[in-house]
Amino acid sequence: MTTAHPDAPVHRRVRALLLDYLQANPFCWRPGADGLTVEDVLDDYVPAAEAGRVPGLPQLLAYHPDLAGELQVFFAVHQHG
Repeated sequence: MTTAHPDAPVHRRVRALLLDYLQANPFCWRPGADGLTVEDVLDDYVPAAEAGRVPGLPQLLAYHPDLAGELQVFFAVHQHG
């Protein structure tokens, strides 16, 4: 039996969008590198945004208003600290 990962409510488009931003940054991890999964990489999106390496929630909401609800869920689930 598999348990749902916290990303389960996040729509595929949001995951793809955030991965694109991470992959465009040379300082972020890539899925598959050193055994990392897509979920491992997405878990690092919020800290990368806080460090200014990828767009944060305000910028993403401005760029992708159609995904606002899902982006807010993603950031709430992955908030660190």
